[in-house]
Amino acid sequence: MKTQPEYEKAIRMSAAAGMRDFSNYLLYNFRDKPIDLYNRLKINVDLCEDLSISIYSFPMKYHPIIKQAGDDIDFSHNRDFIGEHWNRKYIRAVQAILNSTKGKIGRGKTFFYKAFGETEDKFFELLEMPESFILYRYFFESLGDTYHHSTDNWQECYKDCMQTLNDTEKAKVVQAIHANDFSETVKCSFTNPKSRKLIEFYTNYRNEIVKEGTDLFKLKQEYDKNPTIALKRKR
Repeated sequence: MKTQPEYEKAIRMSAAAGMRDFSNYLLYNFRDKPIDLYNRLKINVDLCEDLSISIYSFPMKYHPIIKQAGDDIDFSHNRDFIGEHWNRKYIRAVQAILNSTKGKIGRGKTFFYKAFGETEDKFFELLEMPESFILYRYFFESLGDTYHHSTDNWQECYKDCMQTLNDTEKAKVVQAIHANDFSETVKCSFTNPKSRKLIEFYTNYRNEIVKEGTDLFKLKQEYDKNPTIALKRKR
């Protein structure tokens, strides 16, 4: 972010000279913080609107290309490197968002706000959101609060846990989410009903969505016929 003034000056000078189309790669998962990625993307979106130009941003996840001094693991041989300010869940969330945007972010605030959130708080909410809910964003949002597997119900449960759990239990829940490990062993380690309910939302529902006969498959089929309506179901 320290190069922002120079970057904006260069874009504005180029636009003034008649250039209308730009692209750049945005490195993340290095020494940056997650919010830095959001702000750098937003800078480009704002410049597009202000100058009537097009800037295509391609977020690119950092991986070491050689073994770093002091590291026990040679991350250049795998995809497991996590930056000091990142965690596995946040990495997966960004990848899930980029999966929906075809790996790039272009002009248009409406598009950007839907993909990455209208505010910094909304961005972090997306990072914490179950992966299935990100990949099938509109579908799970359409279920409202009348069906258990829905964005609305996850938001309510997450907020309740963050506000009411004691510090120890809250830390345990957050640690599990950020580790992106929702195995049965992890689920069974939670005895607090609120914690257990929240962790259940992180089940991978992708198989249920494509498996004929499941409730989510039927609801997805109905949604696909008319994706503009909300699907309402009794509890």
